Amino acid sequence: MEWLLFIVWLVFAVIFGFLGYQNWKFTNKKIPHFVFEERPMRNDPDWKIMQVDVMGEDFDAPEKRFINGFNKYIDDYNQSQIKSNELQAIGYWVACGTAILSAIITVI
Repeated sequence: MEWLLFIVWLVFAVIFGFLGYQNWKFTNKKIPHFVFEERPMRNDPDWKIMQVDVMGEDFDAPEKRFINGFNKYIDDYNQSQIKSNELQAIGYWVACGTAILSAIITVI
């Protein structure tokens, strides 16, 4: 009976260790920034394009402001996900260590 319990604890240790590894691996994943694409021929001096202003500002200004704000949100989200995955990985590894310790105590 003790050996059966020992094996069960080792299975839990392997599962918790694997889950900890998976969460640690996810700390390197990030959502990339949204990139503003300049309009074709916008800055070409040979191409005569009309300057478009909306309410006294450049036509692309609201879009650029939105993209800057959105990228700040993405940075905040990436940081919180990194911290969350790190804490989850540490928690799983503590559970793995506890399972190994329980397996050892069961046999002793």
